[in-house]
Amino acid sequence: MFGDFEAQRHWMELTYNLPIKEWYVNSTDNDLLYWGLDYPPLTAYHSYILGYISNKINPNWTKLYESRGITDNDHKIYMRITVLIADILVYMTSFIYFWYLTAKSKNQWLILSSLTLLYPGLIMIDHGHFQYNCVSLGLLILSLCFASLDRPLLTAAIFSLALNYKQMELYHSLPMFAYLLGSCLFKSGNSVSGSKPTRTGLALFFQLVFVTCATFLVCWAPFLYEKDSFLSVLTRLFPFERGIYEDKVANLWCALSVFIKFKAIFDRKTLICLSTILTLCGCLPSFLKCLTCPNQKSLTLALVCSSLSFYLFSFQVHEKSILLVAIPVMLLFQEYSYSCVNFLMISCLSMYALFVKDGLMLPYYSLFVMYFLLLCQELLLNTSGSHYIKFSYKIFLYRLSTILSLILSLSFHWIKLPDGKWPDLMTLLISQFCFLHFFYYLIYFNYRIIVFDNSSSSANSKEFANQALPTTGKKGI
Repeated sequence: MFGDFEAQRHWMELTYNLPIKEWYVNSTDNDLLYWGLDYPPLTAYHSYILGYISNKINPNWTKLYESRGITDNDHKIYMRITVLIADILVYMTSFIYFWYLTAKSKNQWLILSSLTLLYPGLIMIDHGHFQYNCVSLGLLILSLCFASLDRPLLTAAIFSLALNYKQMELYHSLPMFAYLLGSCLFKSGNSVSGSKPTRTGLALFFQLVFVTCATFLVCWAPFLYEKDSFLSVLTRLFPFERGIYEDKVANLWCALSVFIKFKAIFDRKTLICLSTILTLCGCLPSFLKCLTCPNQKSLTLALVCSSLSFYLFSFQVHEKSILLVAIPVMLLFQEYSYSCVNFLMISCLSMYALFVKDGLMLPYYSLFVMYFLLLCQELLLNTSGSHYIKFSYKIFLYRLSTILSLILSLSFHWIKLPDGKWPDLMTLLISQFCFLHFFYYLIYFNYRIIVFDNSSSSANSKEFANQALPTTGKKGI
């Protein structure tokens, strides 16, 4: 029904016209089967603000019932601009600030900012498929900025806002909880910068609890006046009735469903329990490491491991959820450059069928070529000769992976079986191919965080990028 573009527009329509208590409740004016609101309150408030502005520009854009499926060109421009503004104000600003705090030189700051801001996956989903992932992901990066500055209270508050904008930020919640709790328990890791802590662990713990609860209370206040209203929001946020996965997502359940029909063997409750156990097992090593060694690098690695575990094993996963893994992976460019480039390439491929469905092939290939040829040359070509020889087998595998990715994406259009047999064959092959990569990277990054020694210098933990990124010159802009 008109895609996610209409979903976002419809939320502006219903939040502007209906009282807050009806936003998440099925009623005559709010048919939840027609793009019912299924994100946390902060998204609803954002939709209300955009709907208010939209109504001031043209009341027909938010008119109840009558505005459904609107195709007005001016309205499309308005909707696209709203994503761009959110992208600039939250996501771009947060990432630029993050690299300003962590990059070793101005030149490196420019390269890393370009590599992260021009990632095709998020651009295609937010501006092509039409989402506002840039807001929650930008808030996540902003919370990491405050973590690097040793501001745990601001870290907790900003991450709570991210979680209240999109519930998928639960993918990152366990590492963030481990980092903040570890900052209270292990004072030596309380400060990334090495400065001495100024709070006792117990006092900091209660301050974190207060800030987090206060943030949630402010966001949820209109829905706490009665139990039914609160439960209606929770029911919309966790729609277990949709099934264990959607479409051909590159996770464990879709990969094994070719051989095992999970829905025929297990009931829904059993699948929920099984997926929860596997997800927690995948998160446990990185959680414990981040808890006992709370610093910037352990937190970043734990964010990757946790989000990838949620993507591979959790209940009700969509293709777009790989963005929640890709963003933390981009933060590891300086240490694991080749692995990051390969992962981001595969993450784009995993959403290929979605891009085809939305008719986004031209922008997909344009962005893909621009990103991996013009930007990532700094990572792939400037590696020193000694590193090149030492890791030649890995470089060969990365190149093989790139070639196979290109073949699969082109075969999606070229291979057509007669009589309409197996119409989803190429989509399934792509998802299986991506799943093998993601499963490997779950093992790889879990291994990296387990063997990571907090006392060792960062130079000893770098993979390839030690010389791939220029670090000459003084830090500053």
